[in-house]
Parts: sequence; structure tokens; C-alpha cells
Amino acid sequence: MANLFLCCDDTVLSPSPVEEYERSWEQNEELGLNDMDTSSADAGYN
Repeated sequence: MANLFLCCDDTVLSPSPVEEYERSWEQNEELGLNDMDTSSADAGYN
């Protein structure tokens, strides 16, 4: 059995540009982000 490698052009592998923006408190509230508890996930990085 042989390994297959399909090469694609670099444009497919290039990352998309990152667009930064800030949401308002109300938008975060609507998405449920203001009450999100990330303490257990944070403990994994310490």
C-alpha cells in the first residue's frame, strides 16, 4: 500500500487575514459571553 500526497497551491494553505473588532456589552450578553465561566479551562494553561 502506498502513501498518497496531494499537493495543492499555496493560496489554499495561506491563512486568512485576521480582522479584529470589539463587541458591545449588549452583544456579548446576547451571545451569553458575559456569564461564561472559563476558570476550569484557564487552570489547564497554568
